[in-house]
Amino acid sequence: PRSLAHTTSAMPGKNEEHNGNGGVKIASLQSLHLYDFCKRLPKVELHAHLNGSIRQHTLVDLANERNVALPTDFFLLHEAEHHDPDKETLLFNTKPRSLRECFEFFSHIPKCVNDLAALRRITHEVLLDNANDNVAYLELRTGPK
Repeated sequence: PRSLAHTTSAMPGKNEEHNGNGGVKIASLQSLHLYDFCKRLPKVELHAHLNGSIRQHTLVDLANERNVALPTDFFLLHEAEHHDPDKETLLFNTKPRSLRECFEFFSHIPKCVNDLAALRRITHEVLLDNANDNVAYLELRTGPK
């Protein structure tokens, strides 16, 4: 999602100083909050799994559309925990999961992503999410079904 036309630019805003090479001077970056600074950094994603990048609400939507019952703990573990208005808390995993829990959730994704419409939707959303995170290069993979 890094090469999309919708990619969030890492370029400075109107009030920031350019360094002459298309970037932002360090002094301008130092005034940013950590969240904003990290958001603006160009990123590289070398190993992203399509199913592992699905939006949580999308999985719920697809499950509802296809009459797939998700485990009730899915909803408990995935409630938004970002009650703190400080954006920097978004940089940290506030709901860590075990590998076993991740695989449990992953086992439900193929039941929900089982047609071209669902595949297009999650692919489009993953690309948009990566563009929004200023990913300049993405290697997105999926396994055969």
